Amino acid sequence: MNIIEDLAQSFKQFPGIGPRQAKRFVYFLLKKDLSFKRDLSQKINELSQKVAVCNDCYNYFLKSDHNNTSKCTICDNPNRDSMTLMIVTSDSDLEIIEKSNTYNGKYFILGSNLGMSINSWQNTRIEKLKNKIKNELQNINEIVLALSATPEGEMTANFLRKELNGLTENKIKITVLGRGLSTGTEIEYSDPETIKNALSNRF
Repeated sequence: MNIIEDLAQSFKQFPGIGPRQAKRFVYFLLKKDLSFKRDLSQKINELSQKVAVCNDCYNYFLKSDHNNTSKCTICDNPNRDSMTLMIVTSDSDLEIIEKSNTYNGKYFILGSNLGMSINSWQNTRIEKLKNKIKNELQNINEIVLALSATPEGEMTANFLRKELNGLTENKIKITVLGRGLSTGTEIEYSDPETIKNALSNRF
């Protein structure tokens, strides 16, 4: 495999990127000057040095020279409502919900939705979520399943509701986002007003 094909294979691993788009990225880079490519390479290398993963919610956050905490600013904020836990699929979903300014609780990032394959379970943090809830059972009174209104999101929400109801013996209120979200909608592409309505109408 030559370097063009090899790099295109790497780009194909990005979400939503097919063979044609991956090849276009490679040809785009070939047209750019050396300083652009060096700058891009440096920024990619700095990602692992300057960005960490929160031990509590798995949100990515920027490391600080003055603070070596293993928690993101949301989990480390004493003013957040620790009694409410919202489960989202990705960091992008968390960001759009934060922009709506309608939620003040804590989060847990699942990593991905359940798919049709058996191996899809391995791509999620379901077991870590269940362990977290077991350990914090007395400190949570609501779990919000804030998953996209897609077949995979609905399937994941239904599965989690069943699993978590059994785990908590129905003692914790479990809600899902209301239909401010149209069927087939990805949360990360929703506007803040839509998120606000979905949160207000959760059930």
